[in-house]
Amino acid sequence: MEKSVRRAWHAVRAQLAGIDPRAAAILISATAIIVLARGDGTLAGYGPTLSKLFADRPWRAVVPDLYWFGSATLTFLLLPYLVLRLGLRLSPAEMGLGPGDWRLGLKIAGLLYALMLPVVAVASQLPGFASHYPLCPYVGQQAAALLRGEPALAWAVAAHELGYVLYFVAWEFLFRGFLTVALARYIGPLAVLVQTIPFAILHLGKPQAEVYGSIAAGVALGLLALRCRSIWWGLLLHVAVALTMDLGAIVARLRGIV
Repeated sequence: MEKSVRRAWHAVRAQLAGIDPRAAAILISATAIIVLARGDGTLAGYGPTLSKLFADRPWRAVVPDLYWFGSATLTFLLLPYLVLRLGLRLSPAEMGLGPGDWRLGLKIAGLLYALMLPVVAVASQLPGFASHYPLCPYVGQQAAALLRGEPALAWAVAAHELGYVLYFVAWEFLFRGFLTVALARYIGPLAVLVQTIPFAILHLGKPQAEVYGSIAAGVALGLLALRCRSIWWGLLLHVAVALTMDLGAIVARLRGIV
């Protein structure tokens, strides 16, 4: 029995011998981070206890989203940064936080945004998208009221959208910094496809066309980050598309589409 166990153990070690332990550290850490974020860092994690703190505030509907955005900053940005900086001793530039090839990055991001703009403009006027964005319906209502010249909480809209941008910084670092630029040091360009899988899965629950589109977007953003060695140009594109979608959905509210 002991010999069988020993042989099995040696067989397992032989199978794992070709895996770079640094790549394994990134992939296992990313799995734990995503599970943590999905379990406690989403709107569901906000819970009834925290909601009671703001129950008498007119802007209470914005707070769960701000909690979500803040949680994502801790899980998707701070934790992977610590893994790379303290665990693997990578510099910020080696994890995609430098400007990289900024001239090329800016050109590609601008071109892709120009291609996406008509698609986003049309999609944002469809009921499925217009009812989903902005992520907080209260923000959509307040923003629409502002555009109509009616009394509204402009600061609540601004706080939500700024938090939304910070959320994208964390999101892009996890997928394009941690799981693309850093991981590619150990497994090569295959990292682009690896990060696309969880990236697309985390889009489930959004409009179906966006879910399928996230597969192509994940590959494109991964290639952009890897080619330019920086997350910032994909982040610029992602934020521009997201805020344009929010604006289009708000306009759809003004038009009475939702």
